[in-house]
Amino acid sequence: MGFRVLKSIAVSKALRLYHKTFYSTRREVVFRGGKVYLDYPVFIPKYTVSTDLLVETVESIGVEGRILDFGCGSGAISILVASIIPGVREVVCYDISPAALRVASVNIARNKVFGKVRVSRDIRGVFDAVISNPPYLPLDPRDELDENWCGGSSLEVVRELFLTARKVLHKGGLLITAYSSLTGRREVEVIASASGFREIMRFKRGSLVDTVYVSVYGKEG
Repeated sequence: MGFRVLKSIAVSKALRLYHKTFYSTRREVVFRGGKVYLDYPVFIPKYTVSTDLLVETVESIGVEGRILDFGCGSGAISILVASIIPGVREVVCYDISPAALRVASVNIARNKVFGKVRVSRDIRGVFDAVISNPPYLPLDPRDELDENWCGGSSLEVVRELFLTARKVLHKGGLLITAYSSLTGRREVEVIASASGFREIMRFKRGSLVDTVYVSVYGKEG
């Protein structure tokens, strides 16, 4: 078992403890000035380097048009993007978790962004950008809580993200995604290239356990 996997297991255990402790007493956080409703086992966006860096990147490059949030979780990122970036016309929140879609629906209602943000159990139409903070630890999930951060030992979720983005983005559309040194930067680069994406820019930020990256990819061909 490699070092990255061993470290990923330790990170997964810490995240499980954090989420179970949080959900034993709380159902709400303040995220970038707005209240976010949460319910078990949905991912908690507060205090995560990847979430912060993804939001900052999306805001700085100024996405516009129709946006897909792949693996939306609580909907916190979708709502923030729709609220603060003028060029965004619509954000579609997609997640395989019924609990996440329920929670995202509540947050959309609370933040009164019905006209710009909606949840969806499937992905239809063409998008100008795909944004995602996917489960990127190279571990197979044991349960629905693990599915928040364990993306498969062969990075199945990351692969699905790139393949989906390839299908739904128009030519020249952007994919903006988070991952970390535990995912493996080289591994992500190989997946991106094989899926027909070229990295345009990359941002990084260190955490206590890894280096978090957010890359902006352009669809080629």
